[in-house]
Amino acid sequence: MVTFIIEASHLFRSGDKFQTQFFVMDVVNYLRRNFFDNTEDFHTVVLHGSTKDEQAERYTAALERFDVKVVRMRPIASIAGANKVYYKPTWYLHKMMGREIPQGSDLMMVGFHNPRYLTFLQKYAKDYTFSMAAFTTPSKKQGWMQIPKEFTPYLKHIVNLDDHVAEIKAEFKKKHTKTE
Repeated sequence: MVTFIIEASHLFRSGDKFQTQFFVMDVVNYLRRNFFDNTEDFHTVVLHGSTKDEQAERYTAALERFDVKVVRMRPIASIAGANKVYYKPTWYLHKMMGREIPQGSDLMMVGFHNPRYLTFLQKYAKDYTFSMAAFTTPSKKQGWMQIPKEFTPYLKHIVNLDDHVAEIKAEFKKKHTKTE
């Protein structure tokens, strides 16, 4: 079984960068076809942080139509300033490991390319086969962030999604041009 774990804000930020919208299932289907032998044995989980209830409910409903599990992360007040919040994706990931995601599973993590995820990979590498895909994104601390070289020993597949934008966008067209 392959579990695709998507950090939703990564797709939103990347869509802004490429002036498009990346749909979760288009990214999953592209990766599944090209890196996991088009397996039918897969599960998709999206970690989504939103402070707007109505927006989060619409997003969740849209994804659940495709059997995607949406985990709405709860905002944590930041000491950096009034009305600033942050999210702790690893808290949710730790809860899934061994319970929802059985040991021995393949995991394709999309958008988890911040160096802070290294300890997560190190902790679970003996029990899971990890792969990672990410668009290059800006970071205030790291400049342009890509999948860190330190992650390499823990990853089966390393996919820079910047190189696959056209193919991912073509996934949407494939769904909507089939007439037979």
